[in-house]
Amino acid sequence: MNEKIFVIAGTFIEANEWIKQDIEKKYPNDPSVTFSNYVYVYAPSRLRGLNDPHGVFIGTWRSRNDIKEIVETLLQCSYRNPVLRKIHQELWASA
Repeated sequence: MNEKIFVIAGTFIEANEWIKQDIEKKYPNDPSVTFSNYVYVYAPSRLRGLNDPHGVFIGTWRSRNDIKEIVETLLQCSYRNPVLRKIHQELWASA
């Protein structure tokens, strides 16, 4: 696994738990997969300068104070991602 997986969660604890479970579920026989293959998105700035990052939204991510800025940043650095566009529309519709 060479590509980083960006984890957008409500809290660092949620992200850590999800990462542990993902490693155990997807890569039980691959000792090369570690926490270093995952990146917790602690702030929108963590995404700047990336090109088409891949990742997940988990847990209470919608409750983050900076979620709109995170989604905006992702849209700027992603190539035609319909899931992100849907999330963007839902967030601004609920505002």
